[in-house]
Amino acid sequence: GGAVSGFTKAYNMEQALRAEGAGKGVVVKVVDFEVGRKTAEPADALIAETLADPGIVEVGYHNGLRYTVTLVEKPARDGQPGMTLDKNTVFVVTGAAGGITSAITTDLAVGAAGGIFYLLDLVQAPARDDKYVKLLREGRETLKQALIAEAKASGEKVTPKQIDDKMMGIERGEAALRAIESVEAAGGVAHYFSLDLRDDVKVAAVVEDIRTRYGKIDVLLHAGGLLIDRTLPNKEPHQFALVFDVKADGFYSLLHAAKGMPIGATVSFSSVAGRFGNKIGRASCRERG
Repeated sequence: GGAVSGFTKAYNMEQALRAEGAGKGVVVKVVDFEVGRKTAEPADALIAETLADPGIVEVGYHNGLRYTVTLVEKPARDGQPGMTLDKNTVFVVTGAAGGITSAITTDLAVGAAGGIFYLLDLVQAPARDDKYVKLLREGRETLKQALIAEAKASGEKVTPKQIDDKMMGIERGEAALRAIESVEAAGGVAHYFSLDLRDDVKVAAVVEDIRTRYGKIDVLLHAGGLLIDRTLPNKEPHQFALVFDVKADGFYSLLHAAKGMPIGATVSFSSVAGRFGNKIGRASCRERG
């Protein structure tokens, strides 16, 4: 349902942009009904939805009532004691080399005074003495100039985009190493695995290692994903499948492999586009896990 809603909202926003200046638009909605409803009732409701309230894209019907989704600001604390995180807490973090994910991992490790972290990402973690990571930590411009000088010295002709792409890869590797270092600095244990979340065999192997060593997952943080940002007419079907499969199939593989093992809490990252729809297609492709 979440995937259908996200797709519908993105399509709605793109149609709205096309309609600007044209004087006409298209009503696009996702409408959810209870299982087993009589055919005539949903048909009448669908017709009614096309004729009214075009601002509401996501609608559900239940027990004769019409619902939509809104956002409500609430405090982080709900008055309940919540989970206790300590050095024995087992965390599984996908997309561990993502910038925000690496920062979250640091906060969790500090809050747990250590903890046991299984960090999963597509990117390989660099060596701790990697020269490019060292240059990056001195500053992005320092790294950039070093890469340009290195290319000139070798006689290689590189474009600014090639330099930027190489820097992006180094930044991803540095984030992976930073996540490992932050866990260890807090007194925790870091197990890092480079893998594709669509590879259910490798995912299952990691989960089996957790099962053998610790027998539980206390926190599963699924932040792995892939960004290939395009408007729908410019997005190839295989690109859509790739983005969807990393997120959805990756999560399924984790839960399937962990069947029968206690899981304390799960947090799955979606996207702003999935919640609100994507109205701007940027020609970019960035691996997140």
